[in-house]
Amino acid sequence: MQGLFSSVWGISAIIGPAIGGLITAGVGWRWVFYLNVPVGILAATLILLVLHEQVERREHRLNWLGSLTLTFGVSLLLLAPSTGVQLGWTSPLVIGSILGATVLLAVFARSEAAAAEPLISSKLVRRPIIAAGLAIGTLAGVVMYGLTAYVPPLIQGVMGGSPLDAGLVVGAMSVGWPFGSIVSGRTMLRFGARPIVLVGAGMLLAGSLLLLEAGQVRSLWYTSAATGVTGLGMGLITTPTLVAIQAAVSWRQRAQATGLVQFSRTIGGSIGTGLLGALLATAVGPLASAILDPIGRSSISASALAAERTQLESGLGWIYLILALAALGTLRLAIRLMPAVRIGEEAAPQSPAPDAAHRKRDAEPGRRVPRGTPRSAGETPPTMGEP
Repeated sequence: MQGLFSSVWGISAIIGPAIGGLITAGVGWRWVFYLNVPVGILAATLILLVLHEQVERREHRLNWLGSLTLTFGVSLLLLAPSTGVQLGWTSPLVIGSILGATVLLAVFARSEAAAAEPLISSKLVRRPIIAAGLAIGTLAGVVMYGLTAYVPPLIQGVMGGSPLDAGLVVGAMSVGWPFGSIVSGRTMLRFGARPIVLVGAGMLLAGSLLLLEAGQVRSLWYTSAATGVTGLGMGLITTPTLVAIQAAVSWRQRAQATGLVQFSRTIGGSIGTGLLGALLATAVGPLASAILDPIGRSSISASALAAERTQLESGLGWIYLILALAALGTLRLAIRLMPAVRIGEEAAPQSPAPDAAHRKRDAEPGRRVPRGTPRSAGETPPTMGEP
């Protein structure tokens, strides 16, 4: 079901960039956001009318201090790169943002340790399958969001393509993603999560390496192939890690575990994209934004346009190199950290062997062990989580 769910998301992401390109080229980029209003209203209406769920009411004690410090700490962390480009990296605002983020996130960590119901349970994060999934998801998020943000400037600015061309090339990533999600959702039942995640991380690296040459090849088909391979790798990574994490925790912990997976990918992508944007802004000239616009670049002289394209291509080359290194880091983390587990099982140290007394007890003639009860101390049968 997670594979099917991811495929629906992927198919929508194919249509979205293409429609966005048409809207941007036709009536202007602001209408991309206006279109979200009726779509959001329709989605909310469907949830209200169709989604019927059984809710178990329990009293909770939300860690308000942790919620606020995490929110503002991450916000300051995202603010620092953008203000660094505008005001300079030695600006008091930039330095203050970094220091403020550090202090707030430290307060968040301390408040979580003392909270009765922490937002991010340290017990969950320390479990091998969850720790591996979060680490892999963070770096994979850098690649995914970085590719989505910094392939369009290559298509429009360096290759001279239209917003529609850029949308179609980015949409190729979403062709591979749903296919990888559906295939991985089926095959992990037979092979487990680890080999599929390793293959996905390898394809993520392969797509990133192909993207390194896109500026030299300057072909929409070649660049689409690079993004498609990367999307296939993302599909092979995300579904097995998410399902394995969900199956390794109890029903009551499943929402928190799922939220952690999404948060790791989003925060990795957000911070990574912000830092990469700061790097690109320092590498390109003042006319970089104009050459992305098919109308705006017609007013620039041929020599100035060539110079700006060269600067933009050079800056994007460094960004694609960083994305390739992030993909390599994803593969390395998958090799080192991803446990060999199947659904409902978690790699853990072997339980100590039962002592002689337990073996004798279990071997007594006629002794019945209740179904689902461990046969000896320290032994726990694998479970699928609480139904």
